Amino acid sequence: MSSKILGAALVAALTAGVTISTPVASASDDSAERAASAPIGCAVDEPHPFANTTPVTIEASTVGTYTSTVSVSGLDRHIWDVDVRTAVTHSFSTDIDMTVTSPAGTIVTLTTDNGSDKDNVFNGTLWDDSADPGGPAPYTTQDRIVTDRSYTNLLTAATVTPEEPLGAFRGEDPNGVWTLTVVDDASGDGGSLNSWGQLITTMPASPTTLVTGTASVGISSSPGQTLTDNATTVASQSIGDVDGRIVDVDVQTTISHTFPGDLDITLTSPWGTSVTLTTDNGSTNDNVFNGTRWNDDNDPAGVVPSVGNSSLVTDHTYSIGVPVPELVPEEPLSAFNGEDLNGTWILTISDDQLSDTGLLVGWEIDFTVGHCVEVPAAPTHVTGKERNRSLVVSWDPPTDDGGALIERYRVVTVPGGKSCSSLATTCTVKNLRNGVAYGVVVTAKNLAGRGPGSSSVAPMVPRTKPTVPRRVTAEARTKAAEVSWLAPASN
Repeated sequence: MSSKILGAALVAALTAGVTISTPVASASDDSAERAASAPIGCAVDEPHPFANTTPVTIEASTVGTYTSTVSVSGLDRHIWDVDVRTAVTHSFSTDIDMTVTSPAGTIVTLTTDNGSDKDNVFNGTLWDDSADPGGPAPYTTQDRIVTDRSYTNLLTAATVTPEEPLGAFRGEDPNGVWTLTVVDDASGDGGSLNSWGQLITTMPASPTTLVTGTASVGISSSPGQTLTDNATTVASQSIGDVDGRIVDVDVQTTISHTFPGDLDITLTSPWGTSVTLTTDNGSTNDNVFNGTRWNDDNDPAGVVPSVGNSSLVTDHTYSIGVPVPELVPEEPLSAFNGEDLNGTWILTISDDQLSDTGLLVGWEIDFTVGHCVEVPAAPTHVTGKERNRSLVVSWDPPTDDGGALIERYRVVTVPGGKSCSSLATTCTVKNLRNGVAYGVVVTAKNLAGRGPGSSSVAPMVPRTKPTVPRRVTAEARTKAAEVSWLAPASN
């Protein structure tokens, strides 16, 4: 069942007063996005919809905080992806702050003070980390990013990325009570939280971490790559030969600039997914992104109401000349989850105003890739043919490939340690000694590594025809001849 169908099931739940706890087929909903691709071999469940359809009135006469809960049960214990749907009406949307709190206590901000003075813009909104897969800088507005959207009165923002990544929930146990908190931080306008719910994708256990590493780029020119005024600068780096799929990405930037509010910065993966780190944040405060680490998980406890949230790039209170060590980016880096890390990554920096410039000194990608693959079992039915100074070894594939394609087989002789490798189920071990008995061990390798060796087989002896006998002599006898010789140099 597709997540689009499940998205429609959740919409139906939000409008029909029915709490859904199992997937229900319905008409497709074009605003629903697919869950992030899973790491290789991971048994990811279909997205499950849950909802609370009990309305909560948002009073116009006073500032207030309102909560609604959803109980989740029966799911696997490792979150891979979460989307949220809200049906909130309000006559002045920028008054609204919304957060979602997981059973583990992690708090994710959906929106703070977005939507301008427009009515009901979050009335049916799907909040999805992967809502905006395109959109590298430069751009003026980006309608699938909640902080960059150009809002229209009474027009729902159908699908947007939240102000803080829902990817912060990844790895938690989804079962328990989830809470949506809605804060109306100014009096005079009101509305209703009519309903809300989640689409939760899970797997039985965490992916096995295969590689954790850093790919860094120092700019060769000194003191750095110039960020040309009112222009776009592009820097790239290539990553190769890293097995597994992305389960986490952080980014570090070393950027000096005398007016950071001029900068739009995006990161684009080899798959073409673009994530916005910042657009027009930092105001006039020099060099605030000079050493910043961009991390989806930087703000696990950002409650509302609050005047500002120093962990979020969109809510931080900046100071001149004070670099911010760590920030939640404007768009979720979790949009890269499940992708292949290998290929060319592109950092795009757009300076969209005149009069101020800066330098890109360096940047890096900190990554974790993983899988849910086991090493393959041993190859079976090993046989061999004895040849001159070689053995032709054949076998059957393992009965269990561990959940991934076999990348290569390897045959090793005992004694001697001579070897050969092959993509097929046969190969020839060469440079052996004729007349010596050899055992052979065959192993298979997949994404997770090399599996155990095959069972022992009867020793095999490389051989060939003997050379001619040496020093042949003959002596005549009565009605006979006596022939003598020495053994061949090689038998």
